[in-house]
Amino acid sequence: MYCNNCGTQMADGAKFCPKCGMKMDIQNPANQNPVNQSMGSPNMGSPNMGNQIPNNNYQPNPAPVYYAADSGELPMRWYKFVIWVQLFLNALLNIVSGIMTMTGAHYQGQATVVYMVYGSLKGLDIVIGIMMLVLAGGAIWVRQMLSKFQKMGPTAYVILLASNGIVNLIYAIMVSAITRLNAFSATVISQIIASIALCICNYIYFNKRKSMFVN
Repeated sequence: MYCNNCGTQMADGAKFCPKCGMKMDIQNPANQNPVNQSMGSPNMGSPNMGNQIPNNNYQPNPAPVYYAADSGELPMRWYKFVIWVQLFLNALLNIVSGIMTMTGAHYQGQATVVYMVYGSLKGLDIVIGIMMLVLAGGAIWVRQMLSKFQKMGPTAYVILLASNGIVNLIYAIMVSAITRLNAFSATVISQIIASIALCICNYIYFNKRKSMFVN
């Protein structure tokens, strides 16, 4: 079975194309072969059987329409932004932040002094840095799940967003406990609030489109 929009081969009976997201009409035989069969064929009983007459009623394939439920059409712009931009950026930022945290580079050249005063911070930075690298790998894994419309993709994405906020929260709490200083800067607080807001918004967004994620 092939997608009538982009030509991608799919499993027989699939409801949505795993590449472009177009809803498949399994009753339409045109989906069984990517080659358009709507052109006229020569009349075997006609003396001009060698001259194929084109079908003037041929209509080009319509632009793909993304459906989340049989009851109506829902936009998928945010979904496409998530799988093509947001998750890649999330992975990149976690890789950079993880390496900087593990090496103490975020102390801007003062890592030796900081670790001399607060020895426990070095171990904490290494653990948090590793967690950030794990989250970077998780972002790529979740991206693959969403792009293939896997059933657990939206849930995994919300968990990933929550995990980012939890790591930031744990790091701020531990730094505050070790240094006896307030580590909850405006940046940290805004990151935690953003993670909570994204979790709620994406849960609502993907819950309305859960019928798409059936693979």
